Amino acid sequence: MAKILLVDNDTIVLKTLSHPLEKAGHCVLLASNGRRAWEVLEDNTGIDAVITDLSMPEMTGQELVQKMRSEDRTSNIPVLMMSSVCSVSAVTELLESGSSLFLPKPVTTRDLLGYVESATRSRAKAS
Repeated sequence: MAKILLVDNDTIVLKTLSHPLEKAGHCVLLASNGRRAWEVLEDNTGIDAVITDLSMPEMTGQELVQKMRSEDRTSNIPVLMMSSVCSVSAVTELLESGSSLFLPKPVTTRDLLGYVESATRSRAKAS
């Protein structure tokens, strides 16, 4: 299946979201903040999608997306942004800055798996 990078500074969220992804057959890499996620992206090839929280220390999810979009190797990886901040203006800004999809927290397992399937299917068609 897909190789997914899951990024959140909350270890409970990482455990809660990684379990159904792994159970569905995906390879899940974990990072506790945007800076660490960038290191994982630099060290690993073949990442099919990134699921990241917006608000994190050291490097936010939005800063991570901007960095990814500025590099050829990572510019086409779908990014699913999660946040409990769900105002129309905030979501619009995230999508305009390069996020592929927005997932409001809390994320249900059904929605998570659906979003991942959609994002990785779209990426496969684009390749």
